[in-house]
Amino acid sequence: MREYIIAYGGSWIHFFIKPHVGLCSRKKNGFRFEEHKIILAGAAADFCVYSSGNRIHIVCQDQKGSVLYLLYDGTSWQKNILLQSKTAKPYNKNFVMTEISGFINLLYLVENKERVMLVHQVLHPGSSPQIVAYIKNDSVPFCVCSCPETDFYVYYKNENGTSCRQIYKWSQKKFLEPTILEDGLSIKFSTKLSDSEALIGIHETDNVKTLVYIKNNNEKSPVYRDLKGDIIPIISCYCEKQYMVWTEYGNIMSSCLQPDGKWSRPMQYAKSSSTEAKLYAICKNGIYEYYYGVSRENDITLYGTHDILKKPPEHIEHESIAKKISGPQKTEDLLLNQERQIKLLCDELSQQRQRLSDLSDRIESLLDSVSIADEETIDNVLLN
Repeated sequence: MREYIIAYGGSWIHFFIKPHVGLCSRKKNGFRFEEHKIILAGAAADFCVYSSGNRIHIVCQDQKGSVLYLLYDGTSWQKNILLQSKTAKPYNKNFVMTEISGFINLLYLVENKERVMLVHQVLHPGSSPQIVAYIKNDSVPFCVCSCPETDFYVYYKNENGTSCRQIYKWSQKKFLEPTILEDGLSIKFSTKLSDSEALIGIHETDNVKTLVYIKNNNEKSPVYRDLKGDIIPIISCYCEKQYMVWTEYGNIMSSCLQPDGKWSRPMQYAKSSSTEAKLYAICKNGIYEYYYGVSRENDITLYGTHDILKKPPEHIEHESIAKKISGPQKTEDLLLNQERQIKLLCDELSQQRQRLSDLSDRIESLLDSVSIADEETIDNVLLN
């Protein structure tokens, strides 16, 4: 089950489900996590946490399966019911939150008469859930990649087993018609890297599964052949290198993208056989990073990064530089913006030159008048 770590108020806060207790959090103080606090007693083991600015958003479910929305505004928690359960029991709804133009968009699963619905809902008063598609449920039933100011993409397999990509256009407030992907391909992870979209998929042919990396929806390269079992892969970046990480038979595996565009042979991280590998989603001012790691009594060790939790996070304002850089603005837009700034600077420089020229003329005029006055004075003195 995925757990969450957020940067909030200059500290790291870990959110997790404690068995027989509910949804809990604990704050890191120095090198250790403090004792946990109960956020929602009795919460089921399926939730999502998103933080942006001074707000913390949590979507979870109670023991009856009802979907709850918890909002922390910097001073207190508010609780709302998004969806009343008809099954009277919880099940994995695979909650995902993404922010578009300042609005939190929630996607999750709802079971209905042996069918599984992918549902979208904006976390805003008066908003109601809308059905996106009927899909096939597995370890990663769907994944989302967003452009924070414009739209987001959702990948899934429909109930017929066909892989699809569907775009939600924020300007139109609706999903466009789905695009059919390559036969035999299942998308398991998606993220935005610089100005391109990076995907991890599993391509199956003749009952042989191959883990593949896809860039810009068309450049596909194999990572690991003859994959066994169903995995949840992620992409993480460290020291300007990309790593693909997943678990296999309880072991944490990793492959690195080489300069020639090929992926290295998978290596196994060393860890104790008694510790369980967990997937951690780290949210820092609305931007997620993903790592596998292990949790101990007062500490968490993440693989693929050495010190992200060892130091407190910077206290970043809502409109951070990092978020602006990671946004959807295209290279052409950036160049155009730079050209506009250069033009403004040139105009300002031209105006300053004109002011300098006018000032120089005035100074020369003043000097001339002073010189004439001096000559007249001297003449008067001599004449007298």
